[in-house]
Amino acid sequence: MIQLINPPDLGKPPNAAIEPPIWCAYLAASLREEGEDVTILDAQNLSVEETKKQMLTMDEGVTVAVAMGSNPSASSTPKMPVVEELKANCVAGLHPQALGRDNCIKFPKDLSHLTPAWDLIDLSKYKAHNWHCMGRDRGWYGVIYTSFGCPFNCYYCNIHSLYDGRKVALREPREIDKEIEYLSYRGIENLKICDELFTLYPKHVYEVCDILERYRNFNVWAYARVGTVNPYMLKRMKEVGINWLCYGFESADPSVRETVSKRYAHPEADVKATRDAGINVIANFIFGLPGDKPQMMQYTLDWAEEMNTLISMSDYPILEVRGIMI
Repeated sequence: MIQLINPPDLGKPPNAAIEPPIWCAYLAASLREEGEDVTILDAQNLSVEETKKQMLTMDEGVTVAVAMGSNPSASSTPKMPVVEELKANCVAGLHPQALGRDNCIKFPKDLSHLTPAWDLIDLSKYKAHNWHCMGRDRGWYGVIYTSFGCPFNCYYCNIHSLYDGRKVALREPREIDKEIEYLSYRGIENLKICDELFTLYPKHVYEVCDILERYRNFNVWAYARVGTVNPYMLKRMKEVGINWLCYGFESADPSVRETVSKRYAHPEADVKATRDAGINVIANFIFGLPGDKPQMMQYTLDWAEEMNTLISMSDYPILEVRGIMI
């Protein structure tokens, strides 16, 4: 028996999302392929001591602490202090993988053929972000990947360590359809598309939109990038319930973006097009990138305010500020 543990999330604000442990579910699916018997302990709302009590104690049991949330590039390292406290037999996640830990279980480089083991998880207990719902019930929150990876090479991003370099693997539409049908059957109403860059391939976006349209009226958010959207795509996404798009602007100063290989131009046009389609914009900014100076940071903040951005600190004390443009 292998027990996968989603570690306690200490210090989380009361209005933060409680996201299903999708990486536990993917690792479970991979281990099942190998013939293993797997369970999942989601300890997000437990203390470290409560989690230890529920971990397997039998000699033949193996415990694996999974140091990764649904956004792997930003969630692995913050989980490590708690993971170390749990003293599981094995660990999994970007951070321990990068360290080359001897007891690290690695994720397959290509996950596109797998469907998460959602049957091992009680999906009724998860809650979406408060901004995602804007007055709707935050319950019945699900997450899904329709593609894996990103072709870009931003200096600060570690996502290529998880996948096969800069390749992007698209899931087959029929597999996405089956998973969304299952999530709909389980009662999911609020949905996050976790793809690193959902809007990368228009054909894929339209295929996913056609699938979403066949089921319940989902309330969805996803990740985008300046230069990858157009008015027709945005209109179609809004029609099927994609109400929020998250753009990684990082810095308003082109020289800072160039330093970290985050190249794009004319973000205002995409912000306007997104809003014109009726989709809200989430804006991610990173302060303190290489070459960033106080006046450049002030320029970024002024630009965010000009674009009507409400700034709030991220869940963890790192040099990242997230904002919502409404």
